[in-house]
Amino acid sequence: MGRMHLSQVSHRAKESGSDSTGLGRWAYVRLQGKKLKTQGGDDPSGLVLDVNKAVRRSISRDLVIVLAYRPNREGTGESTVWAQQRLYFNSIKRKIDPRKTLVDDLCKQIQKWRDEGCEVLLGINANEDLSVNSPDSIQQRFRECGMEEAILKRHPPTPTHQRNQSNVPIDGIFTTSGVPVLAGGYYAFGEFVESDHRALWIDIDLNTALGNFTSQGSTFKPRKLTLLDKRSVKRYGVGLIRLVQHALEARPIAVVEKCACLECVQNFFLELVLERL
Repeated sequence: MGRMHLSQVSHRAKESGSDSTGLGRWAYVRLQGKKLKTQGGDDPSGLVLDVNKAVRRSISRDLVIVLAYRPNREGTGESTVWAQQRLYFNSIKRKIDPRKTLVDDLCKQIQKWRDEGCEVLLGINANEDLSVNSPDSIQQRFRECGMEEAILKRHPPTPTHQRNQSNVPIDGIFTTSGVPVLAGGYYAFGEFVESDHRALWIDIDLNTALGNFTSQGSTFKPRKLTLLDKRSVKRYGVGLIRLVQHALEARPIAVVEKCACLECVQNFFLELVLERL
């Protein structure tokens, strides 16, 4: 599970997606950054001629934020993630280890983003001891892509999985050199997220990571609450309760007051909120 807080909502997501296999191995969001000048400095459009591919592409210092999951080692049965991914790759005539190919494919994608001028921030459940730096370790593979683990540079190795019997970190956050990491660390088990994994966090200088790019602002318009749909009303109420539980009473109460004129919402919300205050 990953959460991202930008402190500002003005940065526009340029692109989002997931790996092309459809296996859900990784997902990403790409934030718009500053357009980069070409080596010659005479192309104000930011378009560069790629001689090898004979195509023209735009170069900008975007920030790509990636969340990835690497399956655990081969277990028993056909219901494991490893077995399901192996079945898929076998169906397309790729006789490979899903753990190895995740790293291979992800490194290729990271290198592609880097070639486009991007900085990369990767959060991953690697199912491997990330404190190990052997030639065949995943940490070394990401280092070859220009990425370093951000938290282990600041803290000693800490177990990140509650059922981990080896007491080693299997989850980590990797960044390229252009992402200034100001701080980072681990939450306690069960703190911030309900999971058997610790929540990991880092604080970055987003402005610098984007090349001091000034966003034009988001054009996103939130959808209106469907008041005639009881399920939508209930979901909104549950979300409101969660805000109250996180000591943000002022904001949800203001929302309730603004909604008080909506006949089908008024009593429902007031009763729920007052029960929690």
